[in-house]
Amino acid sequence: MTPERWQEIRNAFARIRASDPGRRRDGVAALAADDPALAADVEALLAESEAAEAEGFLGITPTEEEADEPGDALTPGERIGPYEIERVLGRGGMGTVYLAMRVEHYRQHVGLKLIHPELMRGKLLRRFHAERQVLALLEHPNIVRLLDGGTTDSQTPYLVMEYIEGENIDDYCEAKQLPVRERVRLILTVARAVAYAHNQGILHRDLKPANVLVTSDGVPKITDFGLARRIRQDDQSTLTEPGAILGTPSYMAPEQFVGGPGSNEQAVDGYALGAILYRLLTGRDPFQAEAVVQAYLRITSEEPTPIRRLNPAVPRDLETIAMKAMAKEPSERFASVDALVEQLGRFLANQPLTIRRPSPITRLGKWTIRHRLALTVWGVTVVVLLAILSGILFAHNQRIREAYAAEALARDRAETNLEILSDLLQRSTLAAEYMIAEVPLGSERTHALLAEWQAFYEEVLDRLPGSRNDPELRYRAALANYHLARSFNSRDADQNRPRTLQHFSRSIDLLEPLSHAHPENEWYRYNLFRGLMQQAGVHLAAGDSDRAERDAEAALQAVEALARDFPANPDWRDAVAFQHRSLAEILFRRGRVADAEGHARRSLEVASQTVEEAPDRPMYLSNVRKALHLLARIAHHRGRLAEAEQLLLRALSVGEELVRHVPDDVAYPIERTEDLRAFALLLSDLGRDIEAVPPLEVALRTAEKYARLYPENDVYLVKPIQFRLTLAEIYERLGRTEDSEALYREAFATAETLLRERPDLASLRILLDRAYAECPLAEFRDPERARRSLGIDSADEQGIDPAEPAELRSGKTGHPSIPSL
Repeated sequence: MTPERWQEIRNAFARIRASDPGRRRDGVAALAADDPALAADVEALLAESEAAEAEGFLGITPTEEEADEPGDALTPGERIGPYEIERVLGRGGMGTVYLAMRVEHYRQHVGLKLIHPELMRGKLLRRFHAERQVLALLEHPNIVRLLDGGTTDSQTPYLVMEYIEGENIDDYCEAKQLPVRERVRLILTVARAVAYAHNQGILHRDLKPANVLVTSDGVPKITDFGLARRIRQDDQSTLTEPGAILGTPSYMAPEQFVGGPGSNEQAVDGYALGAILYRLLTGRDPFQAEAVVQAYLRITSEEPTPIRRLNPAVPRDLETIAMKAMAKEPSERFASVDALVEQLGRFLANQPLTIRRPSPITRLGKWTIRHRLALTVWGVTVVVLLAILSGILFAHNQRIREAYAAEALARDRAETNLEILSDLLQRSTLAAEYMIAEVPLGSERTHALLAEWQAFYEEVLDRLPGSRNDPELRYRAALANYHLARSFNSRDADQNRPRTLQHFSRSIDLLEPLSHAHPENEWYRYNLFRGLMQQAGVHLAAGDSDRAERDAEAALQAVEALARDFPANPDWRDAVAFQHRSLAEILFRRGRVADAEGHARRSLEVASQTVEEAPDRPMYLSNVRKALHLLARIAHHRGRLAEAEQLLLRALSVGEELVRHVPDDVAYPIERTEDLRAFALLLSDLGRDIEAVPPLEVALRTAEKYARLYPENDVYLVKPIQFRLTLAEIYERLGRTEDSEALYREAFATAETLLRERPDLASLRILLDRAYAECPLAEFRDPERARRSLGIDSADEQGIDPAEPAELRSGKTGHPSIPSL
């Protein structure tokens, strides 16, 4: 379905849905005379929305009479398990929440939520169980905690939650007469908690002031996950009914009323956060509506009253943030709640925003951001369009110069065009980077887009007067060169190395003066760091360890200064831990083991501090695990085997915690296989070959699983071969000759087949050459092949770690212009 067709369906549905219920089918019949397919789609939407409304899915507060119905009432003093009921706290569409006291073992006030007995059927019961599962997954200081759960004697399910004694966030702000900045601090805390839930794969879908309670000491808590569900879950029926209108109308995003193809799921919660911020700043909801239909029509077709018109004391930047969060189209909002968090943080730190207020010219280019599906298909068309537009602007600029003899006037007009072009280019950059996020980096389509993008920016800097003095244009050009360098490096690293280094160097040359001139801009400085860091990796792969070390040291200095100047952002400290470890890897490879150990210990120290300071971000544990792993390798190398064993046991424990807390990130199970393999090799060196077998077998099964699931990932494809060879060697030592021979044959056959398909897999060729040289089976042994690997260390044993800081690698920095490192 095209976006245009979907809009036609939405418009027809809204028109008929707003009519008298008894005449809606007449409207559908009239529509069918002209367009039967359109009528069928509208009929389906009507049936689903009416069913949802009939079943009470509209989030409307029950009437007093309904609230007083005794059908599910529990009386004070009644017991449910170890909990004694005290009084009713509130009633909702799915159940009643009671204040209860735990009276067994210890005393504690709790909130006990009991589902209405008459609603114990299919979808509603599933939704209740889903809420329990969601809360069980979330451990955050600003999210209500699940304490217990079970069923009553009559088999009615219940949840036991932390009891929050507080006020709705809007009532709290008004009662305390909080200034604007304090209100922003509150919503920033809430947004960070929502971002945490998203990173755990959970959408709330019913954020509103009544579901954010603030305690007497000013701590906000998000409650009521009754409509939550998993992000991108295949079987969504366990959490929501397709087509149902779920939520509270005043805080629902437009797409929540009727759904729609290709929506950004996280944008629903981002919209609600923007609407809550709007209320905190103005004292009113963004849209005033008494009925669901009225709310739908206003939310989907009208713009909210500008915040500063209602409250002139609100800074313009804050209005920009709120209005972007509430944009009609999901793709025009923040790319993630992390991105909203980042901009709110910049506002509170008195730093310039990295988003702009929409101008007339940017509205002309918004189709590039709204239609992400079309962008994925058309790719380079985005840049072609920009080239046409830039040609018009260049020509217009020249005509201005000819038309106005006065140099000052010509300069004014040229600067106006530069501002317009800069604004359009910023939007085009976001569109191009969304393309990078949607399509694999090494694909032909993405590479062509990046090449056009980079050439376009260089032409702008070369031809447009004044552009070299525009920091944002130089920054965008630096990003274009950086991403193009990564694309070259991902396609054929050896052959493309000169061009990879050329574009990394150009990116660094653009960013160094920007970072010095604008030290207040975190992103100029961060991108300088990652350019130096990536360039160090390219030099190391080329065997130029001197330049690799110099670049890695420069990168470390850059990111340490960034973390020192912006202590409120834990991502930068995570990056410091990462870079200490990267430098340690290079020094270890160069034989400077003592220096390497010093940097590895500093990496562990910084990473551990970061985890302590941000316990809600479990992905920071990744750098702790990797530092422990590297220290274990160094201890093993220096003969301190008992210490190496303890370090690896700690790394395995942290790895298990990572997998448990971030189950959707496939990188962590794979990283854990490296710990298992290192542990097995250490046990073998300690003469404990029998103990080495189980961890290696677990590592092999895990690696095989992910190689099947992600056949496009080179690292995942090579690991099962590596683990089979290691396990075959240990089987041989244990005298399990048949098992050893079978594994060797399987590993060699798989490797040779893969190399015929992918001759560019240098790491596999090195691994295979060494295996042939050292294999105990005469039919495979080939000592001559050892020369191919002489002096070259396997990338995953001695090379620089290609992984990035956990938060930065996954694009959750909250910066919309950085889809990934």
